[in-house]
Amino acid sequence: MKTMKVYKYHLGNREQQTVLMMPKNAEILSVGEQGGFICIWALVEPTLPDKERTFVMYGTGRLIEEINKLTFIGTGPDSFFCFACIRKDIKQ
Repeated sequence: MKTMKVYKYHLGNREQQTVLMMPKNAEILSVGEQGGFICIWALVEPTLPDKERTFVMYGTGRLIEEINKLTFIGTGPDSFFCFACIRKDIKQ
């Protein structure tokens, strides 16, 4: 039987790339702010090997390049601003 857990991961500042190690097949549930930190919550199977995932947050109206290599995760507040959290996919 699979053992699934919800994990919280802290992301970097707005418009800064963050690389996280997450168990393979982790499912992103939500993104938001908690305790002054931008976080994502994911449903994971902790026994699986980790996989590197890269996230970038963009402020509203900001230029986003390489759009075909990005997957939208969600939006959320960061103090006075709203941001979009996007996962960079490794697509060739």
